[in-house]
Amino acid sequence: MKSAGTAAPISPAPDVVALLPPPLSGTLFKQPNGLALDGQETRLYVADTGNNRIVAIPIKRGHVDTIAPRALIAAPPSGSTVFGTVSVAGVAADAYFGEYRLEVGAGESPALFTTVAVSATPVWDGTLAAWNTSSLPPGVYALRLTVSDRSGSTTEARTTVIVTAPALVWRRPGYEGREGAADPVSPATERGEKGP
Repeated sequence: MKSAGTAAPISPAPDVVALLPPPLSGTLFKQPNGLALDGQETRLYVADTGNNRIVAIPIKRGHVDTIAPRALIAAPPSGSTVFGTVSVAGVAADAYFGEYRLEVGAGESPALFTTVAVSATPVWDGTLAAWNTSSLPPGVYALRLTVSDRSGSTTEARTTVIVTAPALVWRRPGYEGREGAADPVSPATERGEKGP
């Protein structure tokens, strides 16, 4: 070590144990006693004196991101009834944003999801996707939003909604009512029965 607490670059010795993630997470140090960076600042060396070894850990230069991405489905609200094209709104963002993926699956805890949208553009309190439910059978569906950042962190948000079929308006042939108005003919008249 140099004075004033700075690490001196060292060359790897033959007994250096090089570990690559993810095995690093299972590594147990016993009496770690020192740290040093290599000359390119791409490896951190840990003197693991209790195990009589030096461990080389690959590191990335640049920013250190310890904050998870933000994922929130604000609309439609959980438990709401939806049909047709639904605007899914919320938050998918991070300072080092990577992408978000919106998916849907049948049931409250689906095993399989289908992708609705993928985007590399962050969203703060806005529209994430327009979800077309018209081809889905009525029932409970789970929406899953997964947001990832460039450091590999992910955050997930879920909500469940009930998809229904849109109400149908029946008109008898030849009805001359205004456009979009329901046929005022009663079901009894439609069947050919005489009214009161």
